[in-house]
Amino acid sequence: MQATQTLLFIFCLLSFFQCKSKHQIFIEEIKLLIEKEKFGIVIEKLQGKLKSQRPNDEILSFSKPKTERIMSFSNDRNRLIWVEDKKLIYRDLANPLVKTKELPKAIANMNVSAEGNYAIVAFPNGKEKKCNLRSLSLVEFKPDYNVATTLSCDDKAAIAPDGGVVYYFKENALYKEVTIKYNNPILLVPKEEISAPYPKILNKNAMFSIGKTFVIFSGNAGAYNLYWFNPSNNEVQLLAKKVVLPYLYYGNGKQAFIICGSIGKLTMRELQFSSHSKPSLTQAISVELSQTRLWQKADGEEFFTGEEQVFSWKRNGKMKAYPILCKRFWGVARNQIIYENSKGELLLANTEFAKEEWDYLRFYILAKEKKSEEERKVED
Repeated sequence: MQATQTLLFIFCLLSFFQCKSKHQIFIEEIKLLIEKEKFGIVIEKLQGKLKSQRPNDEILSFSKPKTERIMSFSNDRNRLIWVEDKKLIYRDLANPLVKTKELPKAIANMNVSAEGNYAIVAFPNGKEKKCNLRSLSLVEFKPDYNVATTLSCDDKAAIAPDGGVVYYFKENALYKEVTIKYNNPILLVPKEEISAPYPKILNKNAMFSIGKTFVIFSGNAGAYNLYWFNPSNNEVQLLAKKVVLPYLYYGNGKQAFIICGSIGKLTMRELQFSSHSKPSLTQAISVELSQTRLWQKADGEEFFTGEEQVFSWKRNGKMKAYPILCKRFWGVARNQIIYENSKGELLLANTEFAKEEWDYLRFYILAKEKKSEEERKVED
């Protein structure tokens, strides 16, 4: 028995060193190619490694949609909702729970309630940039509610935490409809109270939930005003001017982040909120253009950003590349990176990477730098 256990231990040990030696052999091959200045081959080989699915990555969707996915998060980013062509998928990362819902056709945009249990989707109706809204219950069985009014596809509507009320914009004024039964729209805020930085430009409005209240981005072309809307008294209050992106990057359920300033002088501000009270904005900190699509890690110390290459950074700190290449970086939820691979599949990856993966990244960056130097010499 003891001899058998010893042989098994030796076999496992040999297997371990064999796997390790494969990595060492690969790295030696990469070093040799760099010495021979075969930078293009090095980049290609390492791209294959950095694009590969890791053993602990979870595939959220094997689908390869014909149109670009549309994705939304709950306030705490525990629930992830996305649309692939004509199918809506709800995923609770904390429980876990998965729900799917077939849609009659592709949508133009989507928004979800604070806890992510309800959605409001915009269906193009065939007229140029015109849409019809429908509210959806994603967890409990409740009938859908259709808004009869034709609205602009450029505006983003919102839905109450319990799914009982939908909010939307018509000619820059804010309306609501109760979803229990079909009813006429009710004017909440006239257009004069939601002003844009440039009133003569066609205005766009986007509404996002923060607990039981909402924020509204109003503007166009990289210049927006940010308002707080309180449904309990139907009042709006101006929170900030010179907002660049009409998007709210949710944090841990009590905060979110916005991008302000102007091109060349971009800043990030943290929006701190509770269920009912007026939110507050922190002091702005400078960010680069490449940092504007930002998602905070759960511990609050780091942010992740990127497009095809994923980076992390700390407040007022340098960006650090991560050993992952993708077709699209979607965001971070519960300290997990959500990304789309070259096949079009949607994956969930943790932020812990092995030493071997950092080696691939290090040599990949080196090879790209060497290739750039080589190309500059040719141009000179």
